[in-house]
Amino acid sequence: METMPNVQELMNNAVLALNENGILHQIVQKQIEKTLEHIINDVFGSFSEFSKTVEKAVQSALKINIDSLDLPGYNTLVIETVREKVDQLIHVQGIERLQQQLDEVLNGAKKEYSLQEIVDAIKGDATDYSDAPGEHMSLYIEYRPRTLTFIYMDSEPDVQKYRCNYGLVVNQDGTVHSVKIDGTELNKNQIMNGFHGSEKLLFQAYATKATLVGYQDEDEIDTSYDNEED
Repeated sequence: METMPNVQELMNNAVLALNENGILHQIVQKQIEKTLEHIINDVFGSFSEFSKTVEKAVQSALKINIDSLDLPGYNTLVIETVREKVDQLIHVQGIERLQQQLDEVLNGAKKEYSLQEIVDAIKGDATDYSDAPGEHMSLYIEYRPRTLTFIYMDSEPDVQKYRCNYGLVVNQDGTVHSVKIDGTELNKNQIMNGFHGSEKLLFQAYATKATLVGYQDEDEIDTSYDNEED
C-alpha cells in the first residue's frame, strides 16, 4: 500500500525550488511594487497621511509568517525591495506632483506686483470666512535703497515684526529676493501642497523674480480693514 504524500512537505519543497530559481524574488518584487503604486496614487497628495500609510504597508509586509518554509534572508529581501520601490515611486511621482503644482500656481504670474496688491490679498484671506481680526493688519517696512529691504506682514493687528506670518525681502533693483510664508522660508512641502490667495501672489512674485513696486513707505499702504456693512 502506497504511503500518502506529505502535503506540507510537498508545498515546502515547491516553494524552496521557486526560491532557488529566483522566481519567488520576482513574485515578491512585483506584488510589493503593485501595492506601493496603489498606495502612492491614493494618498500621495496628503502628506500628513502619506508616511503613515507607507509605514503600515511596510509593517504589513514584514509580518508575513513563513518561518516554516525556512527561507533564509526572506525578511531582508522584503525590506530591501520595499525600500527600493518606495524610493523610486516617491522620486518619480514626487517630481510629477511638484511639476503639476508649479504649473497651477504659476498660472497668471506677472512681471510686476505692488505691495498694496499683496496687502489687499492678505486682508482678503483674513475676511473670507470670518470677520476682520481688527481695525488694521500689521505691516513693517525696513526700506534700504542701497541694499536689501525687509517687509513683514500679518493679517492680525499689532503683531511684532519678527512674529509676522508673511515676509518679503526685496533687492536694491526692486526684484523679489526671498519670501516667507507661515513664518518660514519657502520649501518643497509647501509647494507640493499648493498655494492660494495671498500665498499664491507671494510665491509667484518670488518664483518669477518679479519686481515689487510701491513698497518704499509703509504710510502709503492701506492696511485698514473695511468693516462697513453693505
